Amino acid sequence: MTDTFNEIKEELKIYYPDFTDDELTEMTNKLIRFFYLGAKAVYHVKQSEKQLTDINDTKST
Repeated sequence: MTDTFNEIKEELKIYYPDFTDDELTEMTNKLIRFFYLGAKAVYHVKQSEKQLTDINDTKST
């Protein structure tokens, strides 16, 4: 994770050269958190859909 964190931070440094190291660290943390929460939400939706499909299958028999 640290390697990924540093890679993202270096990329952001290119796009935002005037930002301080603390600001880049905060931006990187927020970006990682944003994608983590997005992936977690999609996972839970997929799990819910799977459970609903199972419920619908048992009612039709």
